[in-house]
Amino acid sequence: MTSRSIRVFSAAALSAAALTLAVPAVAHADGTKDPRFGGPPTTSAPERTQHCNDSTESGHDGVTRTRHTLGRTGPTSFVLDYETENVPDKIDVIYQGKEIYTTGYVGDDVNEGTGSVRVNVPRGSDDFVDVLVHGGQNTNWSYTVKCPA
Repeated sequence: MTSRSIRVFSAAALSAAALTLAVPAVAHADGTKDPRFGGPPTTSAPERTQHCNDSTESGHDGVTRTRHTLGRTGPTSFVLDYETENVPDKIDVIYQGKEIYTTGYVGDDVNEGTGSVRVNVPRGSDDFVDVLVHGGQNTNWSYTVKCPA
């Protein structure tokens, strides 16, 4: 004959266990991706705010987040000029919590990550975009969000 034991847990213990076992969602309710799964940070505030046409100079290793006022809501478009020098960096453009453009990691000793691209902003109510630069170690980069025409 085998013996079985039965454990009785209080509601508080079960609640604590559920919190411990909770698995983070891949996407937030608004559709933005969780940064732990490759999406842009969605909760951090911009480190600074700038007007379009103002150049943004190298921040630091890690992620630098800057808000750029465009002066109009979407739909619109603007030109993003960037230079990531010889250390690979990634530039993401976020509008209303969603990534609308990424350069991917660009920049090396050969091409130095120089580029210019037109970014299309979808219909929306915000008159700004957030730009995240994922900088490498000892990074040096710059970019400019040009004002919409």
